[in-house]
Amino acid sequence: ITPQTFEVNITGTNDVPIITASDVIGVITEGSVLADSGAITFADVDLTDRPQASYAVKSLVALQADGTTSFTLTPEQSTQIKAGFSIQQDSLSTNNGMVNWAYAIPELHIDFLAVGERVTLLETITVADGSGTATQDVTITITGTDDLPIVEDSSVTALPITGFEYQFSVQDFKFIDPDSTLQKIRITELPKASTVDKPGILVIRNVGSDNQVVEVVRNQEILSSDIPKLFYIPNDDTEEPYFRFSV
Repeated sequence: ITPQTFEVNITGTNDVPIITASDVIGVITEGSVLADSGAITFADVDLTDRPQASYAVKSLVALQADGTTSFTLTPEQSTQIKAGFSIQQDSLSTNNGMVNWAYAIPELHIDFLAVGERVTLLETITVADGSGTATQDVTITITGTDDLPIVEDSSVTALPITGFEYQFSVQDFKFIDPDSTLQKIRITELPKASTVDKPGILVIRNVGSDNQVVEVVRNQEILSSDIPKLFYIPNDDTEEPYFRFSV
């Protein structure tokens, strides 16, 4: 028997990385939680491969409080929300490794969200070894809460000129609320003036056949739709009358 030598050639092919998700859900709540983070791990059986991670926006969806009706973000809002996401690959990664993700956003960039409104950002992390890729989605959900209104000036000067009635409009009651419009005001202090003994009065005038006039009392609430019915009636030589309100 003559010995024979056989040569066996084994040719390798690329094995794509395999991702294991550790934490891929971020939860942001306006007014309380403005940052979240998590990680994924990857493994590549090809010992000489050195996979690298990257990320890209997959989708961005904004829904009203009912959870089904969408609304459109401005370009600036979209840019600011997307800018909050980042990744950092572990410096000790070889063919195996870890990718940390983080999300953070300033409060002022999500103040526009009303209570219950929600924005969902979907980011895709891609791990590539040069010949193949693996992907993992990360979901960031941002939920809006109610922002308390801020009154710019709690006093209103009815009319700096004496002797004339003044009809108010919503624009006379200045306040800041990024996620709501004016609903109502409360009269917290009745008119005062330089002529203290003759401050004049506030009335609600129902324009119609009877033209009914009802004097406003302290702490009375007035719906925004009724503000055009609000009048100041001066008393003779009243000078620079004003009153105070809250929203």
